Amino acid sequence: MGTIHVLDRLLSDMIAAGEVVERPSSVVKELFENAKDAGAGRITVEIEEGGKKRISLTDDGCGMDREDAVLSVVRYATSKLKTKEDLFSISTMGFRGEALASICAVSKVTMVTRKEDALSGTMLVCEGGEVVTVEDIGCPVGTKITVENLFYNTPARLKFLKKDATEGAYIEEIVARLILSNPHLSIKFIKDGRQIYYSKGDNDIRSAVYAVYGSQLSEQLIMVDAEKNGVAISGCVGSPNLARPTRKFENFSVNGRICKSKILIQALEYAYFQKMAQGKYPFCALDIRVDYTLCDVNVHPQKAEVKFSDEQSIYDALYNAVKDALEEKLFVKETTTVPIATSKAVQYDEEPKTYQQNSFLTKEPVPVRETTTKKQEPIFNQLNDFTFMRESKTETEPVMIKQEPVITQIELSKQEITEEKEVSTEEEKAAEILLDQSKPTEEIPERIPEEPQEPDEDFRVIGQVFSSYILIEKGDELLLLDQHAAHERLNYEKIHRQMTERAIHSQLLMVPQIIEFAPTDYRLLLEHLELLQNVGITADDFSDNSIVVREIPCEVKEKNIEKLIYEILEEIKKSGKVLPQNFNLKLLFLVACKMSVKANTKLSMYQMEKLTKEAFALNGKTTCPHGRPLFISFSKTTIETKFER
Repeated sequence: MGTIHVLDRLLSDMIAAGEVVERPSSVVKELFENAKDAGAGRITVEIEEGGKKRISLTDDGCGMDREDAVLSVVRYATSKLKTKEDLFSISTMGFRGEALASICAVSKVTMVTRKEDALSGTMLVCEGGEVVTVEDIGCPVGTKITVENLFYNTPARLKFLKKDATEGAYIEEIVARLILSNPHLSIKFIKDGRQIYYSKGDNDIRSAVYAVYGSQLSEQLIMVDAEKNGVAISGCVGSPNLARPTRKFENFSVNGRICKSKILIQALEYAYFQKMAQGKYPFCALDIRVDYTLCDVNVHPQKAEVKFSDEQSIYDALYNAVKDALEEKLFVKETTTVPIATSKAVQYDEEPKTYQQNSFLTKEPVPVRETTTKKQEPIFNQLNDFTFMRESKTETEPVMIKQEPVITQIELSKQEITEEKEVSTEEEKAAEILLDQSKPTEEIPERIPEEPQEPDEDFRVIGQVFSSYILIEKGDELLLLDQHAAHERLNYEKIHRQMTERAIHSQLLMVPQIIEFAPTDYRLLLEHLELLQNVGITADDFSDNSIVVREIPCEVKEKNIEKLIYEILEEIKKSGKVLPQNFNLKLLFLVACKMSVKANTKLSMYQMEKLTKEAFALNGKTTCPHGRPLFISFSKTTIETKFER
């Protein structure tokens, strides 16, 4: 006799219910979507004890007659699909005919419903998947479904539910998302007899946000309304100062269906590029309208995910819609996209020249190799704080200026760092030229200053705090400057400017460096080797999941190159299949970070003054490339108040 047998209907229904009904919040979502499909304008959700004891949803939709009410609790019975072709253009919230059957299989369900033209309604009671009672009853038009004792007949599932407060919080979150994705519906949420949310349903996203988050957040909204290539984006986003530490406040819906999508998250967050600190996430309530045939909602048991046939179009539409809305509101124009290199060879418009790099420790020249081919638009210039080239007025031979770095004392030994030394006149000259290169707005000086320039008289550097922050007195304010963030911004502005003027300068490694990766990382990196070339790293396939690095940017230490490549790889992973339009700028962030002075590095007074002066000259750029602030300030009044003066 065989060992394989067919499960009975009740057991199979209970197994299938586990895929659809994960917890009480899943019940609320499924019932809400049915009410919306029924054409409801007002929906009331009530729960008790986190939804484990009772969930009730009332709507004023079209209702059902007796026959439809009985069929609605039968698995795979639905009014929303008729042929297999309908699966490719789903316009309703539900379509599988599983929701009510799954809920009935693991709870006690009471349904009261009436159609508009019926004299009486129908009450249906179902327990454990079996219909117990069907009778006529007087009731208003619409449907009310009450779910009691969820998972009473599946104790294993009941055991793994969280506390009442936690399950109630999950339901609050799902109802909040439903309100934000359906501003045209009047939605009321009552928890243990207390009203939590009430949305008027006036089709105004501001009202929906106010109903969920209150006035403080709703007053800082930026409206979004755009359409591109058949993709319509509507809703709102929050100003950058509404940044949150998690993605919990990112609310998306596709054709009115709340969902999750990596491509939507990526497009939104890249639209906030340089406008928000790293590790922070924006607020949004956005609805994406796209042709039903271009998206697939039948990819998840709970219909929580959506797949798009043309992800690039969706990305472009959402990214540009949010970016344009932010720019219009904040009057901040984003920089242009970094051009992508098409060849491993670095190309110049001029004859190839040889530059020299001075080692801060040995002061010995280090050879720098440049390659040249036919003319091509330059990518970006030498990312180097040690060497500087300027053309003479006669446009003949370049004048080579040999100098020493200043803001790179991290290379010194601890003993050299902690010793107090006076900065010589020669070092001051070098520092003057070094920081002049980082100025984002000033032109290159025509001559080398004979003496270091004095800092501006409108500020005074007091000293360094925790070897990481510079303490400054300016007018009636006491300022703290983050030395790493400030130097990172200066370096980024410099290399971004050079990027569009000249080509990258790389140095050939005497001993090529071999780096090994996990097999999946190795294959992904091989597909994007040109991105390494964009930041001056020449690498080729080696063998056994390894690449060989032959050239690196002049300012990046050989010991840091492996870490830099891994960070680039992580950025590629985050971006997924569709690389953002400004992806190359993120790579410049990594380079600028690697060439900048780190926290816990002691600086001389002259170095602090020069760094402060250049930070003040950034003309409104008050954050590092990752969005962290350069300065924090304390007013004189605040300080005097603290001292009770």
